[in-house]
Amino acid sequence: MLVQRTETHIFGRTSGLHFMLAPGQVQSRSGWAPFPEGSDRVVTGLWADVVDAETHKPTPLSEVYLHHWLMYPTHGDNDGPCFMDAGELREWSCLGGHALLRERPCKTPLHRGVFGVGAESRFNPFVPPDGYGVYLDSYRGPWRFSFHVISLFGTADPLACRECLCTAYANQTPGGGFRCCHTGARCATSRAQQAGTRRAYSMRYTVRWLEPAGAATPALTPRVAPPRRLRLVTSAPSGGLTYNECEGEYAIPRASAVGGVHRRVQRFMVAKHEAVDVAFTGVHLHAGGLRATVRRVAHGEVVCHARPGYDEGFVVHIHKSDSCRRPWHAAAGELFELEVVYNATGGLSEELSPAFAHTGVMGYLFLAVAAANA
Repeated sequence: MLVQRTETHIFGRTSGLHFMLAPGQVQSRSGWAPFPEGSDRVVTGLWADVVDAETHKPTPLSEVYLHHWLMYPTHGDNDGPCFMDAGELREWSCLGGHALLRERPCKTPLHRGVFGVGAESRFNPFVPPDGYGVYLDSYRGPWRFSFHVISLFGTADPLACRECLCTAYANQTPGGGFRCCHTGARCATSRAQQAGTRRAYSMRYTVRWLEPAGAATPALTPRVAPPRRLRLVTSAPSGGLTYNECEGEYAIPRASAVGGVHRRVQRFMVAKHEAVDVAFTGVHLHAGGLRATVRRVAHGEVVCHARPGYDEGFVVHIHKSDSCRRPWHAAAGELFELEVVYNATGGLSEELSPAFAHTGVMGYLFLAVAAANA
């Protein structure tokens, strides 16, 4: 049933999430995030981006690259990451954690979050179809906002900086990733900017919510403890770079290109024990990404196809097929396949990165699920 809307509310904040960046500097920050209070609130939209701290105008990605952000409830004192135990495939119900269902389970620390995405978030907000919303009655305690940003202003090679290529951060480790662009790291800058002035920014987020009257909205499942959670599924197969059997990011080898592209396929379940309707499908890709496709393993039906939209080399939008923008059904225990395709030519300069066309890339699905309609 649809929500009978009495009034739609907008809640926007920038205070408390300020930060300073020097040219080439990296920061991973988190802070308390005021959120609409009341157990009867239903979130129907969420936007986030980086803005100038003084003017509050959006900051270009060419100046500050928003690698990713997460917004999550802390559930009181439980504010640490949870762990999935290795073993047989099963649903993971760790308070404050999200579920990651794979054919081969993994053991890795995972960030918690109900909402989150990357650089494309300015034009890809969380907005489920009309009649769906995330109820806040399952969450207690304050909310936190964490984010990872990279200053590209004055850098010698902005693409190498935002792809976290290790050699661009004075680290001779092959490849790239978080291990090289952590907080405190600084990407190589041009000689003129080596002592550049720090600039002030803020994270801005806007929440759209309402109070239901009469009929109930089908409750989306945010990615926290059961029975309501949004499940995050990574396209990266087993054989991780950093953690045992898991890979949140990976590199695109030039030598592996077949027809100039690199494919990765990961099978996953949306729900193991009960049928659900996937009301919102979010896709996260980095520069070099060409497409992401979700198929039913049983007969190959495509339930979602997405491709990135670019502006000056940055992913600024994810274009999704009609089937991807409508709710789609997932039976209990049904297997799906996520295929992510990246361009394996061009990209990073061969002088800086002879082995990899891209480093630190990702291919994620963010799924918001509701109980299946009778």
